Amino acid sequence: MNKLINRTMFYKMVRAKVPKSIDKKSITSILHVFFDEFLNDLKSGVEVKINNFGIFRKKNHPPRRHMNIWTKEIGMSKGRDFLQLALDGKLKTFLKEKIDHCKSFEGG
Repeated sequence: MNKLINRTMFYKMVRAKVPKSIDKKSITSILHVFFDEFLNDLKSGVEVKINNFGIFRKKNHPPRRHMNIWTKEIGMSKGRDFLQLALDGKLKTFLKEKIDHCKSFEGG
């Protein structure tokens, strides 16, 4: 089950945890700065560690040879960047205990 969270929903979740004395503009500016710095670090290749959650890394798949099955021609695929998340050990263990592997492969 995928759950998409937009900015408004994320703001409301943060707002529920932050004292009411802090105004909306301050919260949104802090969130903007956080995500801007997060994205800038990832783009520059720096690992981003969030304590008790995990480490985000930008990695690269190098170009690879492939064969077109219809024309039998050999070509090179483009290299691709991807984002890897290595979960914290305690969180990974917790999630493994809570997941029912049989249900996850049956589609529901």
